[in-house]
Amino acid sequence: IESPDTIFASMEMGIILRPRVVDEDGNPVSDVLVSLFGTGKILDRGFTDETGELSLFSDEPVPDVLVLTVSKSGFVPVQKEIATSGSPYITVDFTAPSPFPGDTVETEFFITNISPFWLSQCRASVRGTENLFVLDGVDTVLSLPPFEAAVETVRFVVSPSTGDREPAALFFDFADTSGFHQMVPCGFIVGKEMLSVAGYRVVSGELTSGGTATVEFDITNTGTITASGYELNIISSDTAISIPFGGVSLPDILPGDTFVVSDVPVSVSAAVLEPYFARVEFQFSGRFSSIDAIPLTIGSIDYFCDFEGTDGGFSSDDPLWGVVSTHSHSGGYSLWYGVDGHYPNGANSAVSSPPLVAGYNTLFSFWLYTETATYGTDGIYIYLEYPLGDTVQLDYIGSGGALDSAFSFINDWAKYSYDIGFVPPGDTFRIIFVIVSDAEDYAEGFYIDDISVVSSSSGAHLGADNSFAPPSGFEITVFPTPFNLALGICYRKGEGEGEIEIFDILGKQVFSSPMECAAGSFSSVWNAGDLPSGVYFLRAEFCGSYKSRKVILLK
Repeated sequence: IESPDTIFASMEMGIILRPRVVDEDGNPVSDVLVSLFGTGKILDRGFTDETGELSLFSDEPVPDVLVLTVSKSGFVPVQKEIATSGSPYITVDFTAPSPFPGDTVETEFFITNISPFWLSQCRASVRGTENLFVLDGVDTVLSLPPFEAAVETVRFVVSPSTGDREPAALFFDFADTSGFHQMVPCGFIVGKEMLSVAGYRVVSGELTSGGTATVEFDITNTGTITASGYELNIISSDTAISIPFGGVSLPDILPGDTFVVSDVPVSVSAAVLEPYFARVEFQFSGRFSSIDAIPLTIGSIDYFCDFEGTDGGFSSDDPLWGVVSTHSHSGGYSLWYGVDGHYPNGANSAVSSPPLVAGYNTLFSFWLYTETATYGTDGIYIYLEYPLGDTVQLDYIGSGGALDSAFSFINDWAKYSYDIGFVPPGDTFRIIFVIVSDAEDYAEGFYIDDISVVSSSSGAHLGADNSFAPPSGFEITVFPTPFNLALGICYRKGEGEGEIEIFDILGKQVFSSPMECAAGSFSSVWNAGDLPSGVYFLRAEFCGSYKSRKVILLK
């Protein structure tokens, strides 16, 4: 919040204030709700314009301290205190330390009187949160002229039991004999280095039964302090594999950085039945010794079915499901549900895949050709059965709402992709397609082809955040649809800029949001607010490539 730190006005005067709201890069932020508080109530509030500014007014008596608060969906709420000339006001500035648990810290604090009033014989006391023990600088007496500062040094100890990224704070309590009293918190984060295994790559050979391979492992510092002087040992207590690899000294690894341990030999027992997940342990010895572990995937767990001469293990209790040659994305066949060239009215029929095994950051995709009636609700639900016996809806594709037409609309072959990386490696799941239709009208239906389930454990690179990002292109998923108010948007992309837009059926933009610039998997939420029920179109652009999704809002 950009605004004056002090407003010099008498208690009887009103106030006009024009603050400006910016993001962490200094760019103005519009449509932010800004509230002005004083004497325990809201004095004025409003939304910022395109310059990030707004005017606030109050004709009530000005209290000693005003508080500005800003809030906007997707942003962390922020507040700022503004002193008035009715009393002294103190600020405390310091360079935030980054201590380890157990450290003794000595820090200078700059205490400034930012009002036009003298502070005489002001007692300043300091206390800490439960994870801090103040040693020196606990109690002192200050005399501060207007707009002048004093420097005080405080020495404190961080509790050894403090966790990584745990917040801590010192509280300065100021009071004098005139009745002035103010408390100022000074917060910071306690950190430590935390080494973990982010992923691996097979450089040469094969991780198969009886095979040998050379593997690289990514070691990432997920803590807040540089990791120095660590030794790494890689071992496996799993008799299915052998790793003849001694210890290695790790270089300094900065917070968020990754170091690659290369040329690690792995031998797989010929008795292993594929697929198999072999546990590998990583022992980090240093200031904060720890153990991490990941499973190596032995054999292939990827699944692909193009329905050419096979049903791919898909099964249903409904005989209307079958492999047909009417339409196909590749080859000559696809999976279809119907009779006499169309799906029946009142349908609610499911077909499920065979049990499949997840690897790292598993991706599921398929191609779909649709011809559906526009009137009513005819469509296909896509579910993930995980854990087995429980289902998660991934998507709904089809018509929705009482549109004024009984004609059919056709969508040519389109690819739909979903990130199901929340399924842990080695766990079993199924894919389920459910065709639904109302009691009126019908059309040719839904053709499913080229189903693919791929995990990055098959040799693709895992990033420092343990997410798989395509080197080019991107994937996007929306759920649920139809939706009632909030639409979840998940996307996975490489590094670069992108944007997500949503339009109504007349082409008017109703939502816009930039994508994260970093590579990885991300999510956001679109709140439809007061928009009416109907069909909306999402368009995502990344590095010149576009993907679109139709979503249905039903209230």
